[in-house]
Amino acid sequence: MGKKLSKEFEVFIGNRYKGHDEVMKKSDKWLSGKERDLNKLESEAEKFEARMESLANEAERWMKQEKKSEK
Repeated sequence: MGKKLSKEFEVFIGNRYKGHDEVMKKSDKWLSGKERDLNKLESEAEKFEARMESLANEAERWMKQEKKSEK
């Protein structure tokens, strides 16, 4: 009788948390996707920052050359 009750309890608990497990699985998948998106955004932001720094340096060199040519 103990084994039957134990088995019924396992089935009850399994059914009880099945929905929870499915929600957690979906949440984990969503979170993983968001982490991937954030990593990509961070990478693109770093590239953008480097490009802006490069453009600022080019503009500064150009302005210095223009200033020299005016003299």
